[in-house]
Amino acid sequence: MPRLPARRELRADGAASGPSSKRIRARQALDSAEIQRLINQQENSDEEDQLESGLSDDEANETIAAFTDIDNGAGSAEAVGDDSSGSDSDSDGDERQPSDFVRVRREPTAPAKARSGRLWATEPPNHRVRAASANIMRGAPGPKGAARHVTNPVEALALFLPDSLLEKVVRHSNEESERVSAMKEQTNTPITIQELKAFIGLLLLRGCEVDQTSDLQDLFYGPFARPFYRATMPYGRCRHLLSTLRFDDKATREERQRKDKFSAIREVMSEFNETLTRHYNPSDCITVDETLRSFRGRCGFVTYMPNKPSKYGLLIRDLADARSRYMLRMLPYAGVAQDPDPDLHVTGAANIVKHLVAPFKNSGRNVTADRFYTTIALCEELLEQNLTYVGTVQANRRDLPEEAKTTTGREQYSTQFYWSDGIMMASYNKKRGKNVLMLSTQHDQPLVDAGAAGKKKPEMMLYYNSTKGGIDTIDQMLDTYTCRVSTRRWPMAIFLFILDVAALNSWVVLSEATGQFANARHGGRKAFLRELGLSLIRPLVCSRPTDNMVMKTRLAVEVILKEKTAPPAAPQRTEAQRARCHLCTVNQHGNGYKKARSNSVNKTKKMCARCRRSVCGTHRVSHLVVCERCAE
Repeated sequence: MPRLPARRELRADGAASGPSSKRIRARQALDSAEIQRLINQQENSDEEDQLESGLSDDEANETIAAFTDIDNGAGSAEAVGDDSSGSDSDSDGDERQPSDFVRVRREPTAPAKARSGRLWATEPPNHRVRAASANIMRGAPGPKGAARHVTNPVEALALFLPDSLLEKVVRHSNEESERVSAMKEQTNTPITIQELKAFIGLLLLRGCEVDQTSDLQDLFYGPFARPFYRATMPYGRCRHLLSTLRFDDKATREERQRKDKFSAIREVMSEFNETLTRHYNPSDCITVDETLRSFRGRCGFVTYMPNKPSKYGLLIRDLADARSRYMLRMLPYAGVAQDPDPDLHVTGAANIVKHLVAPFKNSGRNVTADRFYTTIALCEELLEQNLTYVGTVQANRRDLPEEAKTTTGREQYSTQFYWSDGIMMASYNKKRGKNVLMLSTQHDQPLVDAGAAGKKKPEMMLYYNSTKGGIDTIDQMLDTYTCRVSTRRWPMAIFLFILDVAALNSWVVLSEATGQFANARHGGRKAFLRELGLSLIRPLVCSRPTDNMVMKTRLAVEVILKEKTAPPAAPQRTEAQRARCHLCTVNQHGNGYKKARSNSVNKTKKMCARCRRSVCGTHRVSHLVVCERCAE
């Protein structure tokens, strides 16, 4: 039984190791005894493989004979040994033992030819060689730099939304606020960074509590109101911030739009993109895909994608870690400008992939993408940069062998393998008249799964299924707790998407650095978002004056701060003057409020001994004349 090569395993010092490649030792002279020991070790490697698999020499020969050929020359592998429990869904993992895979043997034939003239060999290369440098990743994945020392959610979020970025938003938003106030002849109250952070906290809490579809006014007032909205800021101020947030200089926007249609938020997006790769080392596999942010407002580059849930929206190409679900880079699509900037306007599927993976050149990682991006030229270029590639490929590519595109005469669940200049291709017959074509520069051996309910999927297909869903999982996680709100301005929709990504990455960094909120299946991420949102709004809640607050707002502030506020100063009057009971007034609601207050509120001469406010006999709790609120 051939041994399955280990893929990108890491040593404690960060260097890659595995049974398929011996680590290069320090250069030193070897004596004769050491040389003889290495020769004996190489000669006994085949015997060790048979012993580990539990097969004798006769059983090993029977195993090789079990691989039979079919009429079209492709091999179908019989499952040998114990059947492993394989999944038939796209969640099949690549963490399998060598005994889970069997080797497909094929009669030697002439090389297959593509329309472009490219030749593809039908025999695999020698697998008993040292692992290629592109298959060796150095460096441990996880948080790096300042991200390794975060201790709470606010510190984690500050890595991706630093004060320098928020200051730009505050500066441009105040410019718009002054313009709107002057037009309406109103007094302008400048926006501060503390207020912007509290507003971000409200947006995150709104997404965490799934209040996106609720009317904003209902969240501040009424029976379905939540205390943290009213305690943070008035309803009118929240609406003002939603309408006046800006992310660029409006005076120079028209000139910049000639080169970049995304200029309304390009500056903020670029700085945010830099923070993503600065604080995290991805794992051995990164994946490229696209995200469609739902939007149906006025915008010159709204994209229609019928396979996406929202169908219409803003298209963003993403690069993410396939293991930890950490967003690494984003490339928004903004159409074609009049005089496009080549550094910002990236066209072509292959160029998009190379632009996204540029920070990870020569890192020995693998890139997984779907057939929209996969080409032979892209695989070769990434291989020159010590990056491997795994992905499906469209059948109309000129460099693919013609015989691999047909399923005539082939058995169901059979696989044909081809090799050309370090690229391995697999043609898997999924069902009658339909096959799946895949390219890989990471894999080089014709291995298929012995389990998987008898479907004998190739090894590279199982690896693709386990790593391709990185972006799709991120999209699902973002939609579960999203701060997206209804808006007609596309820059605001992009800014809300940035907040969602920043919150998700903050959770990944904090959970890996400290272990806090790490249990995602039992509310770990929701608890993180709640703690983050409340921590962002508390400084503004503490700074709000409580003298002129109405009773419900004061109660909301006490709920958030978990402490009693100072009672308001009571009006100075003598005990002989009659006045309405303040608790009777508070308890009056609904239609006819003013009339009910005049007719139903009790009038009294008594005052509470503590807050010095009027209290009637109904709301008095002791002979000392103390109102119910003070008695609590």
